[in-house]
Amino acid sequence: MKTKTLWNAMAIAALSLSALGASHTILAGGDRTRLECRDASALQDASMKARHEQDAGRAKFSVEIEVLPGGGLVAGDILEVHVGEALVGRITLVQGPVDLGAELNFDTTAGPLDADSPFPANFPAAVAPGTPVRIGAELGCSLQAR
Repeated sequence: MKTKTLWNAMAIAALSLSALGASHTILAGGDRTRLECRDASALQDASMKARHEQDAGRAKFSVEIEVLPGGGLVAGDILEVHVGEALVGRITLVQGPVDLGAELNFDTTAGPLDADSPFPANFPAAVAPGTPVRIGAELGCSLQAR
């Protein structure tokens, strides 16, 4: 009886995600993956981090950049974000209290009023350890299991 209820819940979740236009693959069963990476070496005045999490009912991706003032990047610069070979979005650097920063967040459960966005249609369906994430031309790292 519990198995049937679980399958029904998974079917409803899958239909809800397809209604949102989400193309990101959701793992079946209880499998959960968490991949992360950081890069602070390419530019001495900037750092980035990326995270991809996926489980039976949800997938999330986030990337953020922090830049010290006075470097090669300035507020208003628009940087492309790539996952694998796919251009998945662009971020605009904004001035914070101490440094510049920007972030991009995707979530399969994102709604119209959420800060996170739904995954773009071209987001790679298979994200695994070793998948590269790049911000602009200078910062990048490869996702690793955590």
